[in-house]
Amino acid sequence: MENSILIYLVKTSVAFALFFGLYLLLFRRDTFLVAKRIYLLASLLFSALMPFITFHLSADEKPRIPTAWLSEVVVVPFSSQAHAKAEVLDWQNVLVTAMFMVSIVFLIRFGLQLFEVFRLKYRNLSRKVNGYTVINISDNQVSPFSFFKWIFAGANTWEQDVENEILRHEMVHVKQWHSADVMLSELFCIVFWWNPFVWCYRREIRINHEYLADRGVLSVGFNPQQYQYLLLQTLAITNRIPINNHFNVSQLKQRIAMMNKKQSPMPSVAKYLLMMPLAGLLIAGNAVKASPMKLLDGISENAVTSKSGEETRSQAEANGLTSSKTVTSKEDNTQFNEKKNEVKKKKAFVGVEQMPQFQGGENALMDYLSQNIRYPKVAAESGIQGRVTVRFIIDETGLVTDAVVIKGLDPSCDQEAIRVVKAMPKWIPGKQNGEVVPVYYTLPISYRLTGPEKPKLESQNLLIIVDGKEVSPEEFQKINASDIQSVNILKGKSAIDAYGEKAQNKQGAIVIHLKKNR
Repeated sequence: MENSILIYLVKTSVAFALFFGLYLLLFRRDTFLVAKRIYLLASLLFSALMPFITFHLSADEKPRIPTAWLSEVVVVPFSSQAHAKAEVLDWQNVLVTAMFMVSIVFLIRFGLQLFEVFRLKYRNLSRKVNGYTVINISDNQVSPFSFFKWIFAGANTWEQDVENEILRHEMVHVKQWHSADVMLSELFCIVFWWNPFVWCYRREIRINHEYLADRGVLSVGFNPQQYQYLLLQTLAITNRIPINNHFNVSQLKQRIAMMNKKQSPMPSVAKYLLMMPLAGLLIAGNAVKASPMKLLDGISENAVTSKSGEETRSQAEANGLTSSKTVTSKEDNTQFNEKKNEVKKKKAFVGVEQMPQFQGGENALMDYLSQNIRYPKVAAESGIQGRVTVRFIIDETGLVTDAVVIKGLDPSCDQEAIRVVKAMPKWIPGKQNGEVVPVYYTLPISYRLTGPEKPKLESQNLLIIVDGKEVSPEEFQKINASDIQSVNILKGKSAIDAYGEKAQNKQGAIVIHLKKNR
């Protein structure tokens, strides 16, 4: 989960940086204020949503990929000390938690600022001016500001007889809903507080609001020199509530320069369309190449708990594939394509009439793997966990050959997976048209520091096998989850093939292997 969050944050960070870089390069000095407002808001929202936008590209060729998938094997370290150390080194979890806690602090700060706005509204007198609610603040050192439909002004400001200019400026903020933009930028700063580009967005959105409000004042005939002098008079007045649109901002020099700037030529507004190819480039980075392997991605680890082996095979066959076992994991098709030529040279089958079988069936295979594979000490101590996917061939004699890692994790984990696969005893070879033939198999092996979770059996009629012996649900409940080394779930025909009549009237079988040194 933490890994997914970090991937999302990295993708959004790249998008924020690219869009804001384009803004600084081409748009910042423009007088197209409305276009700049749209660009800033649209790029901000798009950057946050972009990681969720994915689509599939059709593959030009259907690669002959291995479709005979074995049940996933879960490996956990035997050493509780290594486990504890790995948990301490789980920097991803620590980082995400720390980021979340800081966001909570910023959220509390944001809530206090909102509270202060409402406190000022209901503690001071207000009146209607041209349909707008104007609140008179007794504090002379508060600069005029607006918040959605409310306009706040200090008593000292009213005494200076500049009411018309102030009201016109704040009315533009209210009419154009600038407070909505401010709230949005504040929320982004709460979530992405660690990202400097989000704070830059916040600053540019606010100064652009002031440009728009200044233009609104001058467009109705107010004298530019007199208005600029008014801005200088309000320079020393306090802005104590950051989330509001203030009449005075620190970028006073920029505002005056923008008021006196010559209008940008209209044809140059077309350059804002450059955000479209940039957005397309970012979305293309999320594209997934559709292939037979990717079509199998829908049959995930969770699907095995609700679908029988026959149902899973039928889905694979619907895509032009044949599977001998329940699909319980995903595969990286890109890495497999790198070995496609080797696959063709071997001329091994990916699906045959009679698939190879481990001596004793799948349950015996799971027993062999759980008893022989070990969690590398260096990987456990370094907090490394994840999946290794091994592809191998069962040749005409039943021997395991050409074992390769097609999706690696860490050299130590990869080597251990290859070692155990190569050491497998002979299989019963597969047959096609009555002749023995070589067949590809794919085995996913998950290295987990936390160990497999204890399955939930509510309202499920399942055969429970613990270390080769059938146990009752009551006996199963007494097992400590920390003592479990691996859990395999067999459904439908797979369960019946492994346990015969015992699984005949069951929804499936749960095969559990306990740690030997518990």
